[in-house]
Amino acid sequence: MRRSIALAAVAAAVCLLAGCSLSGGNTSVEELLRAPQLSGQHSQVQKALDSYLGESAQLKYPTSGQGLSPFVLGDLDGDGTQDAAVLYTSAAKGQNVHVAILEQTDSGWTVTQEQEGLSTEVDSVSLARLREDSEARQLVVGYASPQGDQYLAVYDYQQSTLNCVLQEAYSRYLVADVTGRGVEDLVVVAPVAEGGLRLKLLTAGPDGFTIGQELLTDTSFVDCALLQISSGSDGGHYLVMDGLVGASGSYMASCLFRCDEEGRQLEPVPEPGGVDLYKASLRYYGSLYSMDVNGDGTVEIPTQAQDDSLGLTSLLQEHRLSFVVWNAYSVSRSRQVSFGILDEEYGYYLPVPFGLQGEISLCDSGADGWEVRDLTGSTLYLRVRVAPLTTSLVGYTRIATVGSQQVGARLGPQSKVFNLDSLSKRTLVL
Repeated sequence: MRRSIALAAVAAAVCLLAGCSLSGGNTSVEELLRAPQLSGQHSQVQKALDSYLGESAQLKYPTSGQGLSPFVLGDLDGDGTQDAAVLYTSAAKGQNVHVAILEQTDSGWTVTQEQEGLSTEVDSVSLARLREDSEARQLVVGYASPQGDQYLAVYDYQQSTLNCVLQEAYSRYLVADVTGRGVEDLVVVAPVAEGGLRLKLLTAGPDGFTIGQELLTDTSFVDCALLQISSGSDGGHYLVMDGLVGASGSYMASCLFRCDEEGRQLEPVPEPGGVDLYKASLRYYGSLYSMDVNGDGTVEIPTQAQDDSLGLTSLLQEHRLSFVVWNAYSVSRSRQVSFGILDEEYGYYLPVPFGLQGEISLCDSGADGWEVRDLTGSTLYLRVRVAPLTTSLVGYTRIATVGSQQVGARLGPQSKVFNLDSLSKRTLVL
């Protein structure tokens, strides 16, 4: 619902900028998104593509990932000059997405290659250096079908020729230096099947990609939610997977892999520091992903309290508030890095001093607010309130902004326990 509203709002804004009307006609949202004239290199590239096609290309915007543009600029062939890749559809070429490669010339941009993609939509797109023997970048495109299937394609562009060197069905994938070789690897999670998730570590070489390894996760995982790389205190390279568990995938847990000394194989680490990681990381909030909470390069894995043993009131039963501990496991001994409170309704995490762990309770204060008190409830440490951005929270300091809402905090009599400046810097929006 939120996505539909957001798309409608963007479409309306684009219409205003382009001087068009939303009433009447069958103009699609995607057509509206491309209505304003592009500027700079993107505009030049699109004009060259339209001239090559003899019609106006409909640009295909990725729906996820860090790169949300249909244009990808970079050195694709390793010759030291910038090339362009464009994802598009056209009336003459059918419904499937196409990939066009353009090179710069004295007169502008010229299409040198174009190829039909694997489906009708683009899930994600990025550039990656996957080969050790070249400075060229490969184009990595995740395609999606209306039926929900996803297909990964890796394109290699050499000597003005575009080749699709890898095609894989996938559930999730990660492009990162997992093995520590100095170039990026490709980790692909195969589509969901019975018997656990299957991870493939793919390595690029002169003759294309090879499957360096296949890993089978715990059978309790029904899908992959997120893949991340992590550093370790031992200098090792780690891979963290957050996976969905339960019959309907309504819970989440994590697993950890370490790259071997040769930098070629991933080894499961099921009990880092003697901890049963699956049980320790089991949590019921769907957006509580592992992350580097303190910026040290190590991805911490969260543990979410699921009972009232820490002094929680009925707020826990409502799944509104819960205590969370972030643990570093890719270290010689697992250690707690952060302790705090998760507000599930609004999706933010508020850190709490470690000295208060096991010593505080959470109470409802009304008006979309809650309080941190001691276990007896007699001492107020902090009062928190969530309100629309248009609301003036007199006496509160804004410590986070979550969409159209603001999170305000006010100190209680024990003001030395919390620091509002620290809270505003360390509160995480999930």
